[in-house]
Amino acid sequence: MPQLDFLGAFYDQRFTHTSLLAGMEGLVSSRYCREVRALPFYCPECSSWWEARPHHASPRTTLLRRDEGISLFDVSTQYTEKGHDKQVSGRVFLYEHPTFPGVHVVMTAGQSELFRRALRPFIDRHYPRALTTFISHRKLRKLLDQFMAHEHLTDVRIKRASVRVRSGDTEGKKRVIPLVAWPDMTLDEAFDWVSQQNGWFQSLQFEVHRQGLVGSLSFSREGELRTDSVFRAAFLHFIEPVCKTLHDNVRFFQRRSRQDNEAGAVRPLVIDFETQQFETVDENQRFIGAMRRFPRSSVSVLHGNPYIHLSVLDYYDGSSFDVWVLDSNSIVIVPQFRGSVSAIKRLINHVFDTYAEGRIKDYQGVER
Repeated sequence: MPQLDFLGAFYDQRFTHTSLLAGMEGLVSSRYCREVRALPFYCPECSSWWEARPHHASPRTTLLRRDEGISLFDVSTQYTEKGHDKQVSGRVFLYEHPTFPGVHVVMTAGQSELFRRALRPFIDRHYPRALTTFISHRKLRKLLDQFMAHEHLTDVRIKRASVRVRSGDTEGKKRVIPLVAWPDMTLDEAFDWVSQQNGWFQSLQFEVHRQGLVGSLSFSREGELRTDSVFRAAFLHFIEPVCKTLHDNVRFFQRRSRQDNEAGAVRPLVIDFETQQFETVDENQRFIGAMRRFPRSSVSVLHGNPYIHLSVLDYYDGSSFDVWVLDSNSIVIVPQFRGSVSAIKRLINHVFDTYAEGRIKDYQGVER
């Protein structure tokens, strides 16, 4: 008796936003799919680089169907591993968010190698046209707490963690140190531990329990989700907040440079650390050292003591900024003639990653 092609029948269905999430939930609840992966990103012209691609391009993307904001693609790519040429291919859903214009979620079912080899590099290569997000350490903990409370989970166990630890070198010469750990800790224990290490989580793999094991999930600082169960709940508590963050950040960061405003006016941003961060000259040097490691950019130190004034040029698109430290607890970022959303986001991400995290505010006090 021929075996039913369950996945083929699944891909042949026509989906709405709601039914796709239900369908993916059904897949990971069955024996036909071990995991589902999802990654939100912002790109206002997404269709132009997913559909209009030359035949020889890698990865190859072929549109199979589009229904009510849900597109199904066939994606394939070739790569070399240990001297051998290999190929991976599969079906990919592109979910256009119904509420936030320009925000999309790419989803795969049981295609981890395709996701790693083709989809994630594909999106990253299209920076700055395509933007992923950045989840602060504080917000990551909040999302996990809300997920645990809303889903009535009795335990969340951190099983594997990718960690970044900031060095304490006063001259800013040491780099952020990447670590991988298998802590098997509760949320409280894991976050207390990483705080003691002066670090943050880059990604977390965790088991969720509700009077017994429910499933395993992983979630990264860039918003990448993998789960082998409870997909709809994970989408609601992790992917949806990331989509909203992408939308809100684009709105908050746009139109801040001189070319975007009448009479060349600028709209500065503030990173508020909420602590007396810059109390010593050594701290000034730590911050300057961190900024000098900003990739694909030029950083000039115009003044370093007692206040800090830096000039930053982003090589990706020519955006430029003045960065000021005029008090002990905040940084002021002043876009110059050009200051794109992607460049502002990249600069803030670098500060958070290599120096310290804070709250992003408008110079007039409006918080994001």
